[in-house]
Amino acid sequence: MRALVGRPLLVLLDEVWSGMDEAMVLAARRYLKEADGVGDDQAVVVISHWEDEVPWGMEEGVKRFVLEQGKGRVA
Repeated sequence: MRALVGRPLLVLLDEVWSGMDEAMVLAARRYLKEADGVGDDQAVVVISHWEDEVPWGMEEGVKRFVLEQGKGRVA
């Protein structure tokens, strides 16, 4: 979450919830979705094994890229 303070144009969230308890995960997800979290001028790549770890949904403009057996595809 500290990486967001500098407002980088690209944010990479790699296994971002690892090591966090449930309360911290909920707080971080809320922060990411608020106006002060990730702005419209920023892009976010969420790297995860689990789709439900992505804080945003398709209705919010999420584009999925899936890597399966070494091959990538837009899902």
